[in-house]
Amino acid sequence: ESASEVRTWDLWVHAWMILGLLRAAEIESQGREIAVRIGDLLVDTFESGRSVIEQGNHQGLSSTILLEPLALLSAATGDRRYTVLALKILEEAEAKGLGLLEPSRDVAEIGTGKAYQILWTLQGMLALFRLTDDPRLVQAVRAHHDNVDAHHLTPLGGPWGGIAGHKEVFNAKGFFHPEGIVETCSTATWLSLSYELFRLTGDGRYAEAFENAFLNSLVGAADENGSDWCYFTFPNGRRNNTYHWACCKSSGALALENASAMAATANDHGVSINLFLPARHEFERDGKSVIFRQSVAWADGEVTGSIAFESSEPCEMTLSLRQPMWGEALAISVEGVAVAAEMDDRGFWNLKRNWNPGDTLEWRAKTSIRVHPYTQTIEHHGQEIVRKDFAYVSCGPWVYAASLFDGFRKEETLRLPKLLPDSVLRFGPKSCQFGPSLELLLPGRASISLLPYAEAGGRHDAAWRTTWLQVAWQ
Repeated sequence: ESASEVRTWDLWVHAWMILGLLRAAEIESQGREIAVRIGDLLVDTFESGRSVIEQGNHQGLSSTILLEPLALLSAATGDRRYTVLALKILEEAEAKGLGLLEPSRDVAEIGTGKAYQILWTLQGMLALFRLTDDPRLVQAVRAHHDNVDAHHLTPLGGPWGGIAGHKEVFNAKGFFHPEGIVETCSTATWLSLSYELFRLTGDGRYAEAFENAFLNSLVGAADENGSDWCYFTFPNGRRNNTYHWACCKSSGALALENASAMAATANDHGVSINLFLPARHEFERDGKSVIFRQSVAWADGEVTGSIAFESSEPCEMTLSLRQPMWGEALAISVEGVAVAAEMDDRGFWNLKRNWNPGDTLEWRAKTSIRVHPYTQTIEHHGQEIVRKDFAYVSCGPWVYAASLFDGFRKEETLRLPKLLPDSVLRFGPKSCQFGPSLELLLPGRASISLLPYAEAGGRHDAAWRTTWLQVAWQ
């Protein structure tokens, strides 16, 4: 009892232990038995009056992350005591005014605004919804996801903060800085939350949010050596590989596994292709193995792909393809013959047919280079005292960045035509691992090479990337 008066009990460790042991239980049943012992310890400690919220910092957010492991443990064992404790934690959080169940609350105003903990807690609320069917839970989570998506992401899709306060805390809505800090753990948890919302609703918006953060923010935090990760990344800034024990290294690796799960998902009607990545998908349907192999190619202004049915037996099912927001409507053909697919209200094209071994679906979509302007202004007593113009460039799902200008300068103000800013951009000759390269061609200076953020400057420690370009509009 005296220990809790001077320090917090690290419930974070218990949360991860339960999750890890439940996963291990898929291979060895003893894992669940140990997870149950941890769950019982939590119930025995906190069910009678003692507050979980008071044991975690960031106004209790470092303890509310217990919601998901408790809910999953309850689902795995059928023991409702864990659900009851999770609901007690949520009730305590609301009594303290955290605002997790308030759909109109800005996430920066939940507790201290600690991004990783808030996003993980929201994921726990979804897990509780599956056990309780309480509509308030999913309504609040969807509203908070919309809030993050609209106000608290960098162009690279990662939750950002840290300039105006704690480095892992959301900045206030409307705050802007080109060097906005994105913690890799927060990106990984944002991916996980988007995946769980997609799994629950099937809404393509969540797959789109996942794709943006995965291909840009997460992959942009990974070193080419396959081992090192950045603790923080910045739209404009230097790659800094973190120390060996930092949790961002494990979070990044776990997020890669999430991408594997998100790439394609099974449903009652068939298979949904959610991400446009080279992949092999295998599912079981009606006792049969259903196998698809997906390939994707990016060319100047067009993306094409194929999905080959590699199962040994025919299978009647619906194949669904997400319509990406960054491209024109997909043109779809099977075995070279154009087919008419139906678009549903989730943002997916659906094609129901009897798939035979060797059948190949092909699709293509036009995509264009886009320039996204942003004007930063600061006012004082109604007077504008700061105005700066910025822009970033995207093509398809990729956000682009420059390396050091002319090999040494970290900043440069560029003249761009305001009416047709994309007219000074063209597809470049460089071969990229991800999307196509771009060239920025301006009068009176050497061309500027733009590469997908994950590749710009090199995929190694100390590389420099500039995503937000300073602009003088012409």
